[in-house]
Amino acid sequence: MPIITIYKCDHCGNTQTNTDDDMHYVGILVKDIHPCYARSPGHEQLWCSKCLIEVGIVNWKQPAATPPATPPTLEDMIIEIVDSAIENQE
Repeated sequence: MPIITIYKCDHCGNTQTNTDDDMHYVGILVKDIHPCYARSPGHEQLWCSKCLIEVGIVNWKQPAATPPATPPTLEDMIIEIVDSAIENQE
């Protein structure tokens, strides 16, 4: 029988069964002049990506994909040639 672990966002309460994509630990890290870092143990929380984006901690919004430019059809090229020929005659 498989074991299913349910993770809960400490900020919004959203629950899910995997943490690979959507859950991240948020905590405090103090950087001092000395070459060591001090973490604040016990003050880490598990937040979902939605909360991180809403609060402004990260910006993972994907830019809107622009559709690829479609090449002109044979009909479009013929119309363009005819139009330019008519303009040159005038």
